[in-house]
Amino acid sequence: MLKGVIVFVFDYLFWTCDTLLLHHAQLSLFFIVFFFFFSLHPVKIFHLFVVLFSFFHLLLT
Repeated sequence: MLKGVIVFVFDYLFWTCDTLLLHHAQLSLFFIVFFFFFSLHPVKIFHLFVVLFSFFHLLLT
């Protein structure tokens, strides 16, 4: 649970500061996928969706 909260906080920070943290957002995507497969949890699906959305948003900007 705590790990999910930490991942969500970092994900939120990378998502809101995507223009300044382009490479960090890509690292965030990697870590979200890693944690998603490491410990399957319904909330991880939301995390993965948010990071994928932010990743494609970075590609379009």
